[in-house]
Amino acid sequence: MTDVLLDTSFTHLRVGLAKGGKIIASLDKPAFMRQSEEMIPTLGRLMEETKTGRSDIDSIIVARGPGSYTGVRIAMTAAKVMALALGKPLYLVSSLATLREGEKKTAIMMDARAKRSYFAVYEGKKAIVEDCIKGNDEVLAYLNEHPDCLLGGEPSYLGLEANAKPDVFLNMLAAKEGESVDTLTAAPVYLRGPIR
Repeated sequence: MTDVLLDTSFTHLRVGLAKGGKIIASLDKPAFMRQSEEMIPTLGRLMEETKTGRSDIDSIIVARGPGSYTGVRIAMTAAKVMALALGKPLYLVSSLATLREGEKKTAIMMDARAKRSYFAVYEGKKAIVEDCIKGNDEVLAYLNEHPDCLLGGEPSYLGLEANAKPDVFLNMLAAKEGESVDTLTAAPVYLRGPIR
């Protein structure tokens, strides 16, 4: 049976298929403001290439956010429709957690605009700092105090360079170790903080 993996929460389009705990097909590419046009055709192409039919789908795993308001909704809406239409379980995963590197301590940041960052620190699957929104100055202060962290996400807006090498799709697949969610009430996580 095959798992469908979807993420449109930031600037990339990520679509993958997994079988037996292994990724059998995937696409990860920059597609800012094009995710809604490209996601379903990309999924269709990957299913065709792997000879995966709708009846082969076992579950849908989607990045729930935080991230771009529109971006998070694109994958979440598609995932909910698929799960309902096929009668399959839906699993949610933090968009930031997908960007951790294995078991290594990884500080993950994405631009939340208005001098703010979506921020989290993961060591393996454990959140040392839960997904949150922080001022950019707070993030830089944390990183100065914790130089042992790898940097993940897209920290270039802070003048930093990412050095984490995450396996995004395997990180998404790890969501199946938890509980599936109620598809009808499943909601994205946007996170809000003060505008400075």
